[in-house]
Amino acid sequence: MRAGDIEGVAAPASVLVIYFTLISMIYLGRYADPDTALAPMYYLYNSLVFWLCASLCIQYPRTMRELISISCTIILLVQAVAVGLEYRLFVGSRATGTLNDPNQVSYLCILVLYAKMVSHRRLRGDLSTFVCVLLAAYVILEAQSRSATIGLGALVVVYLWFWRASLSGRLVITILLLFAAGFAAERGIQMYDLAGSGPVMELLDRFREQGRDDTFAGRGYRNLVEYPQYLVFGAGEGARGRFNFALEIHSTWANILFCYGMVGFLIFIWFLVRTFRGAPLFRTLLFIGPALYGITTYGARFTMFWVALALAYGFTEVERRQLRH
Repeated sequence: MRAGDIEGVAAPASVLVIYFTLISMIYLGRYADPDTALAPMYYLYNSLVFWLCASLCIQYPRTMRELISISCTIILLVQAVAVGLEYRLFVGSRATGTLNDPNQVSYLCILVLYAKMVSHRRLRGDLSTFVCVLLAAYVILEAQSRSATIGLGALVVVYLWFWRASLSGRLVITILLLFAAGFAAERGIQMYDLAGSGPVMELLDRFREQGRDDTFAGRGYRNLVEYPQYLVFGAGEGARGRFNFALEIHSTWANILFCYGMVGFLIFIWFLVRTFRGAPLFRTLLFIGPALYGITTYGARFTMFWVALALAYGFTEVERRQLRH
């Protein structure tokens, strides 16, 4: 593995880690909160994981494609089996798979499915991808995650649109699948939710909920309005007792903006732009799935997020070099 393998993203990744560490150290000295010191360690570790995975993709593309296809299927299968066996439940009937939280297992499914899709040179309707979509959909349904449901929908729509078929064929397949999904949902409600319970109805009920946690204010966005002095350079992570909303903002985008300011947010966007520079359009648009999930849940510390981005970058770099030679 060579440092030159990720030269396209080395600058923004390095600046991101340095800036996040600098902001964290400033607030650590002021408030002495261990969470503030821990925060940049996640980004340092994940940037190293990104480098490792991207380098492996660039040097061993064929092996990595096969490994990713198999491992992603196994991960989703394990989570689906754990959910089916009710290995662990969270607050009533929300499944968590082998993880500790329903949102965690749902986000894992979104990222694993995204990783499998971006590993393709061109999107194709292979059986293993369809199986992975069904497994992810089952886990997310049982976990009752609204954010992941929206993210999965975005992944499926982009996948179907770029699937190798004629334009008319894609339109017909998309329309048929939408009708099939609507019919399946209606039948599912009739079959399993006659008593007002069951996964389909419970997921729909979560979309209809209007509790405190179901508003942007309840997700912590209020901090952006109430503490505008931090929007330039950031408030740092940790020491949340300073704020009226004393929890972590439930959003990847809003949390980075608030904790590291517009400076840190733009550095993160710079990193993403360089990651997808020159990538096929389908790889970039597939990122809409994880991005939508990140509107209402914080996921930038999740290592699988960085692995998935590394795969998108690595395989794009492989194809770029092949075209150049």
